[in-house]
Order: sequence, then structure tokens, then C-alpha cells
Amino acid sequence: MKNLLFDLDGTLIDSSPGILNGFRYAFEKLGIEQPSVEKIKTFMGPPLEQSFQEYFAKPEDVDNAVKVYREYYLTKGMYEVSFYPGIEDLLDCLKTHPVNLFVATSKKEEIAIEMLENLKIDNYFTGIYGSTSERHNKFAVIEACLQDYQLGIETSYMIGDTKYDMLGGKEAQLTCIGVTWGYGSQTDLESHGADIICHQPEDIKKAFGF
Repeated sequence: MKNLLFDLDGTLIDSSPGILNGFRYAFEKLGIEQPSVEKIKTFMGPPLEQSFQEYFAKPEDVDNAVKVYREYYLTKGMYEVSFYPGIEDLLDCLKTHPVNLFVATSKKEEIAIEMLENLKIDNYFTGIYGSTSERHNKFAVIEACLQDYQLGIETSYMIGDTKYDMLGGKEAQLTCIGVTWGYGSQTDLESHGADIICHQPEDIKKAFGF
């Protein structure tokens, strides 16, 4: 039995339109000059707090920026998503094999759960894990999943599109699969510990011999 921990944004779903619009809304409301699209794309992956720390020194200002971002995201942005081509077929395939599927995302846990429910794919996953007041980074999210389900590290894999997924997975001593259709680059994935690189969802099936 293998345990596959999937990142959400940039791995299972393309949520870039909603995230991009959320940051644009926040920067406009906060009176900050709009960064380039390329710059905003670097905010897709790490926790929101980490991204806004580039613009605010005080913790209370960072918290306010996150609050403003979520004003947009919770009402509109979280619905501006779509599946990457091949993801639904991948999940259907994995469901017929002896694997446990989990989500391990830096997104707030309740938002991740609601998004997966809206997309009608929550039933594929044994557990859905995201950031909480006790979990502030990808490693903490992964570790909570491993501990709650007593998953063996030798049969557990972290699958994600950014260096944060690879760093968190490696800190948890998991085999890491980097995917190149999301927000990160192959170079970043490889330099931060990816053991396997997949260029399309079909490659994940091949990696496990399915």
C-alpha cells in the first residue's frame, strides 16, 4: 500500500486566476503598486504570510494584508479554478489501485476542503490537510498527515509543483515527485530534492507502474 500526498494549487488544480486576482485586489486596496504577473506567480506556493512579508515588516500589517486578500478569495477567487488536463483520469486510475490519497497543501485547511467539495473530488482522498493555527509550513502539514494516519515514510510520497513541496517532503523523509505543469520550474524542483520529475499526470501513473 502506497500513500500519495498531493499538493493542491499547481498540482491538482489550476487556481492561478483566483490567486492572481486576489493579490491584485489586495495590492489595490492596500495602496501598493501592482507587481508584475511574473512576480505574483512567485507567491503561488508559499504561505500567504511569507509572501506579504516582502511588503510589510510588522506582523499586524501582514495579518491585515492576508485578511484583505481573503476578502476577494473567499467570495470569488476560490471558485476561479479548473482541473489540469489528465488529473481526473489520474485520480480515477489511482482509485482502482492499492494506494491511499491525501492532500497536503499550504492553503488554509477549511478552504482546501471546501474547494475539493465544490469540485466534487473530495471523496478520492482519505484525508485533506492544510495550514492551521498550529501548522505554518508544508512540513508541518505533511507531518500532521503522517502522524494522524501512522503512515510509513518508506511507502509515502509527496507530489507537488514547487520547491516548498520538495523541501517539506524531504524534511519529512519522503520520496518527492515534482510536477512541471504548475507554478514551479524543473530546475527548482530538482535543486530542492525532487527524486522523480513528471511532465504530465500520465507520468505519475507510469512512475508507479499503473
